[in-house]
Amino acid sequence: MEQKRVFLALVLVSLLLGLAGCWNGLVHSDPQEPIVVDAGQTFALSLPGDPSGQRVWEMTQPPDASVAQLTTEKDVRRVYVNLSDKERNESFWIFLATGKGETTITMALVDKDSKAVVEERTFTVQVR
Repeated sequence: MEQKRVFLALVLVSLLLGLAGCWNGLVHSDPQEPIVVDAGQTFALSLPGDPSGQRVWEMTQPPDASVAQLTTEKDVRRVYVNLSDKERNESFWIFLATGKGETTITMALVDKDSKAVVEERTFTVQVR
């Protein structure tokens, strides 16, 4: 049964990455480092998950659409048996670099019940 879940999770992640276009992008998790990509390239933000499921990431400031756009709906999760809870619940937000320029993307970790912002991260994107 567990193998079936792992297989289905792998299929889901593969499908979502495929929907984002040919995956030729990079995964970024450190908001202190700028994301530098070429126009037409895809990239993903990797954000730590909440094993309890009580808190979720929300995009509070989307990128300038002429520079980058969200291509895959939020919260694509890795669900592998051999990962820690933190890694297992990691969420990915996949974007397409649409044109030259610079923009920022702000993500907030929000408590589902109180809607309080627990953490906020702002990523800088530079498209060549």
